[in-house]
Amino acid sequence: MIKKFLIYLILAMPFILGCGDKFDLATLGNIKGTTNTGDTVYVQLSPNPKIAEPGWEGFTNPTAILMGKEPFIYVCDANSIFMINLAGQRLGVLDLSKYGITKPISITQDNRFNLIICAKCTNPTSSTDVYNYSAVFKIDLFSVNHIIANAVPKRILPADDNEFTYKQRSINYNAVASFSDNSYYIARTGPNNSDISLGFDNALMIYDKDDNHITEVANFSDPVSGTVTPNGINSMLPFPKKNNLDLIVTFKTVFANFKTVWFHYTVNSQGDP
Repeated sequence: MIKKFLIYLILAMPFILGCGDKFDLATLGNIKGTTNTGDTVYVQLSPNPKIAEPGWEGFTNPTAILMGKEPFIYVCDANSIFMINLAGQRLGVLDLSKYGITKPISITQDNRFNLIICAKCTNPTSSTDVYNYSAVFKIDLFSVNHIIANAVPKRILPADDNEFTYKQRSINYNAVASFSDNSYYIARTGPNNSDISLGFDNALMIYDKDDNHITEVANFSDPVSGTVTPNGINSMLPFPKKNNLDLIVTFKTVFANFKTVWFHYTVNSQGDP
């Protein structure tokens, strides 16, 4: 009889507990960083809201953040990239300005611990052309034992110094995303999208793990149809799953409304993506 009673009591416990009062937020006290969204409560645990960690504060103009594979956290700020551990300690910083690089706006990391960033850079062949061109760089952390301050960025785009032209000034590389096979996509935007013979500025380009340009997996030729197709991708989210090249992108159409699109990677009968 006692055994049967205990069984009933155990089965009834979830119902009894579920009928209790909701958690009283007042028991948390006046904690900076506590956020209440409906019945969901977020309590800031790290960094300590009463003791500011230097890793999380003191930035000038942060523009992008990444949870790396290690995992470390990478913050693009002004003309630098900060490496921070999960405890909020700054492990190092890469001063991009030493290499003529400024304003990093997008960052990703492949499975070989390379960072890939979209940023600005000056013309390396001219002392008079001070225009900041959009560019893409790869940063090899493995070769410098993850001492980020010692890393030297390798320029991927523009691929050749001769590409620093007047036309290149109108091109922007806005976003980058890396996949499980270490290939990566780069989102490119620009004003010329009406003449197919000249190629479209708005494009989604794919590069292999060795930085070879494979193809433009999508290009968006008609800016008037911005309600249907992206006119300029401004952020990308890859899927971390192995052998998955699907991608979620956000963009702003010519009608100034924002959209999100999920691209599913397929190959046609000719073998083209």
